Amino acid sequence: MIDSTIREEFKKQVADAVREGLYLVIPNQKKTHQYYNWPRLSYFKNGIPNLSENILSSGPLDYKSLFLDNEPIIPKNDIPSFQKLLSLVYSNSDLLNKILPGMNPYIEENDIARSINHHLILRIPVQIIDRYIHINDTMEFNYEKFELIYEPLANSIFLENLIVDICVPILFLKFDFENIKISENVSIERMDDSFHFARSSLLSYSREIPPAVLSAATHCLVFRNKTIPNTNYLNLVSFISEIESYPLEDINKFFASLRLVTGVNSGYSQLLFRPINWAIHYRGNLMPLEGTSIKAYPVLYENYYWLKDNIQELNLLNTKEIGKIFTKLMEIKESEIHIAANRLNLCYLRESEEDNILDAIIGLETLISDDNLSEMTYKLSIRLGALSMISKPEGKNPFQVFKEIKKIYSYRSAIVHGSSDKNKKKKEKSFSDNPELSISSNAVEYLRMALIVLIENPKYRKSEKIDEFLLSYKPELTD
Repeated sequence: MIDSTIREEFKKQVADAVREGLYLVIPNQKKTHQYYNWPRLSYFKNGIPNLSENILSSGPLDYKSLFLDNEPIIPKNDIPSFQKLLSLVYSNSDLLNKILPGMNPYIEENDIARSINHHLILRIPVQIIDRYIHINDTMEFNYEKFELIYEPLANSIFLENLIVDICVPILFLKFDFENIKISENVSIERMDDSFHFARSSLLSYSREIPPAVLSAATHCLVFRNKTIPNTNYLNLVSFISEIESYPLEDINKFFASLRLVTGVNSGYSQLLFRPINWAIHYRGNLMPLEGTSIKAYPVLYENYYWLKDNIQELNLLNTKEIGKIFTKLMEIKESEIHIAANRLNLCYLRESEEDNILDAIIGLETLISDDNLSEMTYKLSIRLGALSMISKPEGKNPFQVFKEIKKIYSYRSAIVHGSSDKNKKKKEKSFSDNPELSISSNAVEYLRMALIVLIENPKYRKSEKIDEFLLSYKPELTD
């Protein structure tokens, strides 16, 4: 913990540096260049956002450049208040370790290291100067206005835990509403232009993912009021960049719920922290937003999918149902359900149809097999036929389900054992009632069916209960 006296002195010194810095900007403002790589936002005809960066100087004026360029217009080493701030930081080891962790202030560094250290400390008042001018449209110092910008930066230095909203843009899927709460502390929200501009600064760190894919979302999934650790600046930056820092299991449960309820595919490519009253850096007037990238979407999205004419849209009713399944999925303790849900997600992300069907069958086996591995084909077929009596899939009776699962499992076995007959099995007219669906698509649909039945009917999560239901079932008899 940093002593309160030191914190107050640090705030005073930063305020003095900002005051003097603003005064020095006034005669030099015409020498300021514009921000490079400032974000641009447009929309495709299908309504999907298209974020890009203009590599030319097209943004607002970057007042930081007056102080931090290689040959600065205003040399920061010549500013008395800046030097006093450096002296304060170097004189207090706890404060120094928060800003420059691991540095020994009593060891003389070489000129390059010393310059970098000074830069990391003085970026604090310089960022405030730049943001102060953009937010307030004035260079006249006002302490209350300074505090509004200073406090978030100070919190990222001094607080041991920080509060964030975790935001996950939902790719290539539109919604016919602004915002909706889908469970406790979880919602789906429309991203406005200011949010898009802020997240665009993260695109340049994701060269393996096309910018058009990264930006292709109108809404985001939001987990509210999460706590993250904050030991020092470098650890915080590292924490933000690691995908393990984000609740991937819960995020994937949402996308499994979306696929379960609608059969619609989607995915995500960004993981974002929306800071609550803290910031580790400012860029002009953009809202503070931190994050990283991840490939968790179908590869077909990279094949100019953003130019597709029709993007699927979900309505309020669909989304509320997704919320109900998601809430139940979050509460379920049985690992088998979560393993199967993960396999369902993989089915939607696979390039190969063979991988797709293997994931679907593994999911089904996890859900409704038992410790006895004999007669697996028969047990899967008969138990899924039993579950179909609960879900009542349109146009299929239990015996049809029984036959189709046997055909699916036969194709799966041909794949696993490398049978030369697998292409023949794949082409068999096994699903004449819906020839548009491939065998793998049918396998995924049956995994969806089984998961929904078992999520909503806990008593059938043990395979023997499915057998009991089947043997005790009394069909309605007709003359």
